[in-house]
Amino acid sequence: MSVPTVPELEIQSIIFTPSQLRNSSYLPELMTLMNNAFGYAFRDLFPPPPRGRYRFSHPSQIVDAVGEYGRCCVLFMLDQDQKTPVAITALKPYKEDPSPRGPSPGGSQSNVAVERPEKPELETQCSIQGNMEEATTDWEIACVAVKDDPRFRKKGLAIRCIEELERDLSQRLAKTGDYPNDKENGVTAKLTSWIRCHELIEPYWAKRGFQQVKEKMMPIGFWGNIRPFRLVFMRRPMIVL
Repeated sequence: MSVPTVPELEIQSIIFTPSQLRNSSYLPELMTLMNNAFGYAFRDLFPPPPRGRYRFSHPSQIVDAVGEYGRCCVLFMLDQDQKTPVAITALKPYKEDPSPRGPSPGGSQSNVAVERPEKPELETQCSIQGNMEEATTDWEIACVAVKDDPRFRKKGLAIRCIEELERDLSQRLAKTGDYPNDKENGVTAKLTSWIRCHELIEPYWAKRGFQQVKEKMMPIGFWGNIRPFRLVFMRRPMIVL
């Protein structure tokens, strides 16, 4: 049986602020999209209930994952009067990795990390999204998911979301004059995109220019996994088209 393709379908993108996302009627549908996509990609490690648990158990957790200063790009398939979410990605200020959650085998946590070199001190005058406490050159790609449907897989939808979010961020920084500055050298600092991913999809991001910086062994229970796995931290210079 042939698989229907996407070219004849119209795809629309919308970038949400956290408050817009929180109030969106599509939020429950986005949670289902993300849980299904996560389960498809890692069905053996992150099984749904009753054997395991879903990646997100409540729509509000997606808003929490986007963060106070993040933004979220959603791609919709347009079909007559209907709009169906088919892909989602968030971009938010990067923060150092949190401690693993959940017990690990033997009751201890096993983390192996190689810390990145420190960067020069940056100006703290960024007004993106209102009152951001400090300017940052590091931004994290998160909540990456494409609808669990053969029509939408391997169509570059996740990359399109990332490109739109990075372009949106650059335009907002340029408009407000809030590009972070390197005080020591007196120049505009370059932006960096980060991503934390499961070891199985590290090759996917490596092909898209990301390089590994460090990794951690995550215990059972992190993201709902049923056995430990390597969480890989990767980064690349932000590409603004």
